[in-house]
Amino acid sequence: MEICFETVGRLQRMLESGELTSVALTKAYLTRIDRLNSELNAYITVCSDLALEMAGEADRRRKREKGPFLGIPVALKDVFDVAGLQTTAGSSLLANQIATRDSTVVRKLKNAGAVILGKTNMHEFAYGTTSINPTFGTVKNPWAKDRICGGSSGGSACAVAAGLAPIALGTDTGCSVRQPAHACGLVGLKPGFGVISRNGVFPLVRSLDHVGVLSRDVADATAMLDLLSGLDPKDPYSSTLTPKDEFDVGNHGDPGSIRLAICREMFFEGRPEMIEVAERAIERLAGAGVEMITVELPEVQKAFEAAKTIFAEAGQVLRDIAEKNAEKMSEDVYRKATARSSVGVEDYIDAQHFRHVFSNRIHRALEGFDGLIAPTSTAKTPRAQDIPDDYGLLSWRNCSIFNLTGQPSISLPCGFTDEGMPVGLMLTGRRNGDVALVNVAKCLERTLQDKVTSEPVTWNGPEINKLRG
Repeated sequence: MEICFETVGRLQRMLESGELTSVALTKAYLTRIDRLNSELNAYITVCSDLALEMAGEADRRRKREKGPFLGIPVALKDVFDVAGLQTTAGSSLLANQIATRDSTVVRKLKNAGAVILGKTNMHEFAYGTTSINPTFGTVKNPWAKDRICGGSSGGSACAVAAGLAPIALGTDTGCSVRQPAHACGLVGLKPGFGVISRNGVFPLVRSLDHVGVLSRDVADATAMLDLLSGLDPKDPYSSTLTPKDEFDVGNHGDPGSIRLAICREMFFEGRPEMIEVAERAIERLAGAGVEMITVELPEVQKAFEAAKTIFAEAGQVLRDIAEKNAEKMSEDVYRKATARSSVGVEDYIDAQHFRHVFSNRIHRALEGFDGLIAPTSTAKTPRAQDIPDDYGLLSWRNCSIFNLTGQPSISLPCGFTDEGMPVGLMLTGRRNGDVALVNVAKCLERTLQDKVTSEPVTWNGPEINKLRG
């Protein structure tokens, strides 16, 4: 089953050469899902018949057209509407909710000939960072199955890491793509705010929600960004992106041409063993020629507090559900939803005002830089039965600031702890700088892999190797 650990780019070349068919590829993934999903809890819904039907159609289309995702299987976090399938948002309360139309994202995937494998497990209502789900089971980390995958897009991360999908979509409101990528040794891309439409996506915090990508490498995430980005009149928050012809998947660049900012304030606070791995990665990048400049960013801590305050919107989204179904909602989500409902109007308005002021300040502060580098998370990936008290704070603090500002941000695998768990390094670009971000990220990715091992840093752990068979 080694084929299930290939990148999308490599799979597409095999499909186009005739070495592989989409039906055969889809069957390989479905076989692994059938064998491993009961153990890992990556998927809530597996749509085998639909997937094989879509794969067959893709093989027929390949006789007359090409495309980066034609015939490629994709997994979707269970917040994306797919006509005819349930959209549970990870909750038993929505288990009977059947979508009547496709989300914009799904429509674009179908038009591109992608194959939908199924809907992935998650933290209930996308409101948490553990993906411990009382209804659909705790999502287990393929690197160490007694540990969590992070959240809330834990099932999407697990599916890609375990070879149950070559690429997956998630959502990121405070950290929910980048932090699972960190925990599972993946690339996790959160594009700029509004770059990918959220029409037909279950909301949590409308002014912070982003659609994101979990993949094996930056090139795959870039190709998905290219496919899914674009103005959508059905999403009032939708925005335009740099013209598509500026995407250059092959442009890796030179490390010596890259200039990155480092802000030590808050970003480098947390578990020392996690920070040490990120620091070593930063040293490797500097040794390869990347210029690192220490900067002070204005009021970073206040920005995190503002992000927490704006999460009051989650209370509005979930309040009625919580009040009517308290006994059926997981305790942690109920507690957070009801607590957020009590945030004062003045505090919320102040936080939104500060958001715009801070976003402009950080945009100006990064002028002349190709990005800001920091640990994705300073929290250890814990065992499901032993979640530390500080995990919630440390797991999302660094990431959440760039949900507040709407800047594009990406987590790259950068090394391992002494326990063999992956660690992520986060690169954040300037506002409206998605294309520049992914091109810089490709260079950093290549440099980190060259410096760490002759093989991709993502795939050399004992539990992962067991799953490859």
